[in-house]
Amino acid sequence: MKVAVLLITHNLIGQELISTASAILGNKIPPIHSISVPAELDPGDLGDYADQIRDTIVDLNSRHKVLVLTDIYGATPNNLARYFASDIDAVVVSGVNLPMLLKVINYCGQDLDQLVISAIESAKKGIVQG
Repeated sequence: MKVAVLLITHNLIGQELISTASAILGNKIPPIHSISVPAELDPGDLGDYADQIRDTIVDLNSRHKVLVLTDIYGATPNNLARYFASDIDAVVVSGVNLPMLLKVINYCGQDLDQLVISAIESAKKGIVQG
C-alpha cells in the first residue's frame, strides 16, 4: 500500500463505512484506520481526541503518505485532521461517502495526489438524482 488511509468521522460513521466496504469487496481490503469523534464532544475531552488524531497521523506518516477522509468540512474531525496534517505528507479530504471509500481502497497503490483526485471524482459521481 503506497498510501495509508485514515477516516476521522463523527460517531461510528467511519467504522460503518469500512465495514460496508469490506462486505462489498469480500473482506479483501487493506488496513484502514478509523477514529470516531463523538458528535456531542465534551470540550474537556477535545485534547484526548486531538492527541489520538495527531499520534495516528504521525505514526502512519512514518511509513506512508497519508490520506485522511473526514465527514464534514469545518467540523471538529476535519479541523483536527487539517491542523495535524498541515506539516507532514498528508492530505485531508472532507465529504467521505461509500463510493469515495471504495475507490480509495481499490486504488490505494496510486500516488497520493492522484488518489485524492480519484477519491473526489468518485464521490461526486456517486451523487446523482434519479
